[in-house]
Amino acid sequence: MRQDLCLWLGGEKRSLASLFKGKKVMVVGFPGGKVCTEKHIPGYVQMTDMFERKGVDKVLCVTPMDPAAVQELASRPGLTSPKVELVSDKGGAFVRLLGLELGSQAEGGPQCQRYAGIVEDGILLKVKVERSPAELQHTDAKSMCELWEAVYGHVPSQQ
Repeated sequence: MRQDLCLWLGGEKRSLASLFKGKKVMVVGFPGGKVCTEKHIPGYVQMTDMFERKGVDKVLCVTPMDPAAVQELASRPGLTSPKVELVSDKGGAFVRLLGLELGSQAEGGPQCQRYAGIVEDGILLKVKVERSPAELQHTDAKSMCELWEAVYGHVPSQQ
């Protein structure tokens, strides 16, 4: 696991090891904008209980936006829960590592594709990428729940 890459959770710089070690994580990359805040992230928040029953330790929503902007997003109703965390990939090193950088925004920061994947103990097992950052067909919560089941098998819902 890369020790030199960090993401920002709240105002705190966190190593990839501290975020992924010993955990099964749904990592969700988002470029920012209406699709992200009205559909993509809220879909994961709404399915938190289902993901937890299937063995997901947490959903980590990653964006190359500035940490302050991500903190503002995280304060909005419907965009986080105890198992859904919004983090900043300040500088875009994580998205570059994944090969999903699209260039730079007008403000000078990197842009990323919309993606979602399964990470177990720091190892990326599967990833899906949308054709365009504006699309939400393959990386939505329902599609990723199906991918999770394909990787880990069906875990019966506990009632």
